[in-house]
Formats: sequence, C-alpha cells, structure tokens
Amino acid sequence: METSNRIFELADKKYPEQRDFAAEIGVAPSVVSAWRNKKSESYMKRLPQIAEILNTTVEYLLTGEKKDLMLTNIEAMRL
Repeated sequence: METSNRIFELADKKYPEQRDFAAEIGVAPSVVSAWRNKKSESYMKRLPQIAEILNTTVEYLLTGEKKDLMLTNIEAMRL
C-alpha cells in the first residue's frame, strides 16, 4: 500500500469531510484532493504533522509497519 493510501485510510475515519482534514493540516482542500488523486506528493514534507493529527507515526505512514513505541523505547535503552 502506498503512503497516500495509508494517509487517507486513517484520515477518512477521523475526518468524514476532506475539507476538515485540509483545515487541520492548514492547506487548501484542493491540495488534499491532489494528494488523494496522486497528482502531488507534497504531503511528504508534512508527514510529521499528518502523523500527529492522525495519531500514528511517520514510519507507519511510510512503511505500514506499526511498532509499539514503549517497546521501541525499551529496546533503545538496552543499546
């Protein structure tokens, strides 16, 4: 699955109206429409903000892999 598909899979659940998602990010609805229709990948520079408002991680948006943040922190402390 592509990054944009993961974004909209989550965004559609949280924001029934595309314009509400656009407003939360601070872009015009036409920009979000371009992302959805794969006419632009300008969302890449906003991934940290998008991940935060969608309650996920940039890693998940990019790869689809979910990691337990607590487990990741514990593993990092062992190094």
